[in-house]
Amino acid sequence: MLVSPEGKEFTYTLRFEFSTTNNEAEYEALLVGLRLARDLNIQHLKFKGFEIEHVRRSQNKKTDSLSKLASITFAHLAKEVVVETLERRSIDAEEVNDLYPDEENTWMKPIKDYLAYGILPEDKGDAKKIRIKAPSYKLQDGKLYQKSFLTPWLWCVGPS
Repeated sequence: MLVSPEGKEFTYTLRFEFSTTNNEAEYEALLVGLRLARDLNIQHLKFKGFEIEHVRRSQNKKTDSLSKLASITFAHLAKEVVVETLERRSIDAEEVNDLYPDEENTWMKPIKDYLAYGILPEDKGDAKKIRIKAPSYKLQDGKLYQKSFLTPWLWCVGPS
């Protein structure tokens, strides 16, 4: 369910064409919610914080009703409830969403130029900085990635 700042609710339920655990279903619901927000052209999703709390079905009747709706026929449902059927797990999909086009003149340009063509800035100080930074970056398919301690590589993006 997405709720607008004005309080309008966008109710959505999923039906899976594959077996899934509760955790996988919640993961799929999160991904579908993010795709729905993108499709509705929502520009800002604000996360001031979050809590994970187990809510019993008896205390969460609206969500429980939505989960049951997905397992029955859809012809009689109101137009306010959107039902989507997922044929495969999102993790299995080969979908890549480029949210913003690559920007030309960003902090990444000197590093990309050096890695791709060996070109350094004319300023000696800037050139030295690029030479020092460059080993922690790699250029793959025109996109810049930086080494990370916690994950394999981080995709570098511009200000947009």
